[in-house]
Amino acid sequence: PHLRRGRTPPGRSFVVRVPRGGGERFAARLGELRGDWEKFDTYVVGYGERFEDVATQFGISRSKLKELNEVEHESEVTGGTILVVPRVSEADRRANLEKAKDELYGSGVDHKPGEALIVPVPDKDAHEEGKRRVFYRVVFGDSLTGVARAMGVKVATLAKWNGLASDAKLHPRMVLQAWVADDWREAKANVRLLDETRILVVTRGSKEHLELSEARTGRERVEYTAKKRESFEQIGKKFGLGKRDVARINKKSPDTVVEPGETIVVYKVVDHTRSDRAEKQWKQLPKAERKKAGATKKPETKADAKPKAEKDDGKKAEASKAEAPPVEEADADVGPVTTPE
Repeated sequence: PHLRRGRTPPGRSFVVRVPRGGGERFAARLGELRGDWEKFDTYVVGYGERFEDVATQFGISRSKLKELNEVEHESEVTGGTILVVPRVSEADRRANLEKAKDELYGSGVDHKPGEALIVPVPDKDAHEEGKRRVFYRVVFGDSLTGVARAMGVKVATLAKWNGLASDAKLHPRMVLQAWVADDWREAKANVRLLDETRILVVTRGSKEHLELSEARTGRERVEYTAKKRESFEQIGKKFGLGKRDVARINKKSPDTVVEPGETIVVYKVVDHTRSDRAEKQWKQLPKAERKKAGATKKPETKADAKPKAEKDDGKKAEASKAEAPPVEEADADVGPVTTPE
């Protein structure tokens, strides 16, 4: 077919074929349709921009946006896709965009409003000479090839930076790190990056990572040293855990017996209201221990802390500003909108 969707491509002239003898009727109907067009614009989706972010930005439900663009699944919409969107004022759009950002950074597991998004990477202290590190959150339809192309890096290099195979499939909500050239600009590339003042970067699988993750669930990672010979089942009961839970944490058999002086790791509930997981474990505690856990206040952890960039004093912040690359005039968070002619 000449057109695959019920509209012409935006941004350029297009010759529309009509049935022979139907020219006059088409011209008359075209005039009536122009009034409908004035209610819509076209929008170029950015790399790393979620479908729901676009919907929120333009004040429309995801289902309605799908219907408007004849989209069956969100994976069809990737960076560079042109969507038809309702026309909204710039002020409303920016207000909606802030709401979308809050939803994005609040979508971590057991995340609470105002907390930084935990971003685990192979090595939080990794460095590439002459380049700057950026963080990209994967959305439906993304591939290593597409993300690498948008950032101007090689696929194999991007995979290596993130501990992935070159043919690895990406899943929504994964966060990729990349080192880009100093002159690379996300606005020009139409890429949506994570705000580094709203994330906490940790080394994947490190003690810091595990402690932060458990703190988000309302639990604390504790090293338990046996005073007498005890089984995983006996120790687990003290903390509301089953023997298989203790085995999984310590990567040992559920039937393991701990000798006096031997140390293992368990998770202790410190705030049972924080997550369903903590609530379930708290209910498995012995009654006396449950009262203690219920009365225990959650200790302040690194998960409660502000990201590093927010902790710096005024002088440090000023220094960072001075060293930062120049800001594009175009707003990287606000993608281009085109009004149909």
